[in-house]
Amino acid sequence: GLGGVAFLLNIVGWPLQIRESPFSLWLLFPALLFGGLAQFLTTMATRQRAFGTIATSKIVQGATYAGTGLGIGAASPFPAGLIAADVLGRTVQAAYLAAWARRTLAHLWRPVGWAPIKVVARRYREYPYISVPGTAINVLGGVLTPVMIYASFSAAASGQYALLDRSVGLPLSLIVVAVGQVFTAQFAAELRNSAAAAAAHFRHVIGYMSILAAGVVIILLAAGPWLFSFIFGEEWRLAGQLAQIMAPAFASTLLSGPVHMVLTVMGHQKLQTAWEVSRLTLVAALWLAAPLMMIPLKAAVGVYSVILVLCNLGFVALAFLMLRRSLRKEAVVPSVDPV
Repeated sequence: GLGGVAFLLNIVGWPLQIRESPFSLWLLFPALLFGGLAQFLTTMATRQRAFGTIATSKIVQGATYAGTGLGIGAASPFPAGLIAADVLGRTVQAAYLAAWARRTLAHLWRPVGWAPIKVVARRYREYPYISVPGTAINVLGGVLTPVMIYASFSAAASGQYALLDRSVGLPLSLIVVAVGQVFTAQFAAELRNSAAAAAAHFRHVIGYMSILAAGVVIILLAAGPWLFSFIFGEEWRLAGQLAQIMAPAFASTLLSGPVHMVLTVMGHQKLQTAWEVSRLTLVAALWLAAPLMMIPLKAAVGVYSVILVLCNLGFVALAFLMLRRSLRKEAVVPSVDPV
């Protein structure tokens, strides 16, 4: 499906960024494929409580991306170098998790007959047309922004944003993944027994992450440009200015990221997918409109930050409302006549 869309867009030459892009749109699809595979294997690792493996896979991805990007830049820079480095990082992460699954979950690799496959497919029939597209959309949302900044502005602008993403976004994502995997496993276990316990755990995680988010906002707003200039050099001051703009978005990600699986665990896959589609639609609309309306880089990143804040806080509110609904259902206990 995604391949067909790409083929049509290349023929039509719309939007403008595709026709003028210095790299092929097809580079997005290995990123989607291996990013989706890594996300699936991460879910399997969560069920096994292999949190160290998950954290290591993120480190491997980030190190591969940074090392490949630096190597390409030093040896023979080319327009799609950053995109290729990102694709390779996702590929290596997926390969690392697949090797772990091969060693740890050997039963997954055994041949399975058609009869059990049909039973499982019938029982979980919503996943192929709801959760799988939602996962693909989530991965696409992650790779869309740096690609569109590259296409809409310049390689230099994309490089500034990439440095911000890897120096601030990657460490924060490691925290989000670590907290989120532990939370999801415990939340799923608690939900089976008591919605009240699951809701209390949800509130505690949001409370703790709010403290960390406040610290991130204060540091980036107060010293973002100075920190980037001091650590990386004066030529990277723009990345620090973008860090100031993105500070609220990073903070909101710290709130929503660890509880990202709440709706899925509660069985609200359609609601989860609707949220994913809404976020991607807003982000795509922004980056399509930015060159047409000649929006400057900082202003475009500012709008992007606002979109992420609204979407992330909206997700937290949505998860809270679904938990309250579960609490009300749990509170409705049928009366029993005394014997």
